[in-house]
Amino acid sequence: IGNTTSYSGFFTVNKECDSNLFFWFFPAHKDHWEDVPLLLWLNGGPGAPSMYGLFEELGPFESFPAGLQKRKYSWHMENNLLIIDQPVSVGYSFTGKDCYPENETKVGEDLYQAIVQFHILFPNFQKNKFFISGESYAGHYIPALGHTIHKENPSALVKINLAAMIIGNGLSDTVTQIDYSNYLYHLGLIDDSAKHIYTETHKQYLREMADHNWENASTTRDTLMGILYIEFVDEKVNPYNYISKNTAVPQNWEEFIQSSKIRKALKVGDLPYHDGSNIYNSLYFDIDQSVKPWVEELLEVYPIVFYNGQLDIICGY
Repeated sequence: IGNTTSYSGFFTVNKECDSNLFFWFFPAHKDHWEDVPLLLWLNGGPGAPSMYGLFEELGPFESFPAGLQKRKYSWHMENNLLIIDQPVSVGYSFTGKDCYPENETKVGEDLYQAIVQFHILFPNFQKNKFFISGESYAGHYIPALGHTIHKENPSALVKINLAAMIIGNGLSDTVTQIDYSNYLYHLGLIDDSAKHIYTETHKQYLREMADHNWENASTTRDTLMGILYIEFVDEKVNPYNYISKNTAVPQNWEEFIQSSKIRKALKVGDLPYHDGSNIYNSLYFDIDQSVKPWVEELLEVYPIVFYNGQLDIICGY
């Protein structure tokens, strides 16, 4: 559209597994773009492609049934914008031997390999500020990548000039973040009976987490989320924006990126477009593992912005 410039391709992050992460890079739409900061955007899930954010939230264009339309306030107007579909088996990212990550250490290592390769491909960015941003389950991914960069930078040949991290409605520590009872009650969305169910289920979750009973804790967490979806989704209330209806909205951009013309432009050939279910399954127990210690360590060195919308119940403020 217009004069929007972009680059796309793959970074091989594990040769043994043939694991490759898909990237889409949009240079800043201004003179001397090589000198402005680089922003990485990550969506969550686990299993959500970052191209969701590209088309639905912050990229140069958005997709409608009639075609693409330029977004007025794209992030690439002032900064270089990098989108990476990750972990492997999300979007066009793939692995040849089903080497799905099962924890954030592996997620951070794969992402780090991709970022290093990007800085080799565009060496000028080694001096520019680098910001990691994202939302939802990226509340796990962002500290994982930030911590890996922090750990590797002192001895790395290619150093990443990490400036800050930005986490929107992030899920980083389930113990403190999925106590829905008081939150929903004070919003007037549940009654005393429902509040009691939420409270008792959360207490059970806390006991199981304290005992490191990860399997039972994950099941109880699923129960908490299940109650939430029964309460709201079945009543056609959008749990990501509780003042709106939960109506199905077609994601036309998924059809767009899978068209033969765009596949060719993106250099993805006939690769399947993954729905992320393999990653949700592989990181199922990781959801309950807190990245709070990494956040605390990173805060000693780097600014971290946490921002939350007040209408999102799933990752409530």
